[in-house]
Amino acid sequence: DEDLGSFAKKYRCKLDATVIGITGSYGKTTVKDMLYAMLSPHFSVVKNNQNENNEIGVPLTLLKADAQTDIILVEMGMRKPNDIRTLSQIVRPTIGVLTGVGLSHIEFFNSQRQLALHKAKLFLPPLKWEPSPRAAFICHHSDYYDLVSDKAKQAGFKTFSYKGATNFEDNLALCYSLGHYLGLNDTQIQSGLSTYQASDHRLEKHTYHSITVIDDSYNANP
Repeated sequence: DEDLGSFAKKYRCKLDATVIGITGSYGKTTVKDMLYAMLSPHFSVVKNNQNENNEIGVPLTLLKADAQTDIILVEMGMRKPNDIRTLSQIVRPTIGVLTGVGLSHIEFFNSQRQLALHKAKLFLPPLKWEPSPRAAFICHHSDYYDLVSDKAKQAGFKTFSYKGATNFEDNLALCYSLGHYLGLNDTQIQSGLSTYQASDHRLEKHTYHSITVIDDSYNANP
């Protein structure tokens, strides 16, 4: 019997789509949803549902794609060492996005540096069938930025840094940089981003009479 991950890995080799792998200690789902809004008017795009970013959700996301799919957005979560390496071996991202290295799940690692090294497993050396060069977009505000960027370069990725004044502006800077890389102009990027819809329980605004409630209860990551 073949497990889901092994099947998805073989299926990935047959796909011509550009695969964008997204990881980081924060902002993964927001970035994925913003990129989807920006890219979907111009490309056939598949993405994870909500936060299906683990060893089950990631293979299922790849299996949703077919020969007509242009871009696959794959959010990749890490709870323990080697999670990202295992998922990257399935996803084989053409473009890797690292939103930043924080302290999430630090209890499973000896240090933040070790955590950063495991995040950098998003960037694996290419297999024979993979295009070259691949691209890495890394937030310049990230802890251990130089370490992660060097790992991406060593694996054969062309690296791009992005940054803004706030976390949300970091995300916007990424969208513009990656959008330009994929051939979109500013007007197309702005038009797409205007349709952005957040996933459930992420900065959702609800109004009850004179009271406004912002539901950001998906997790407690500040």
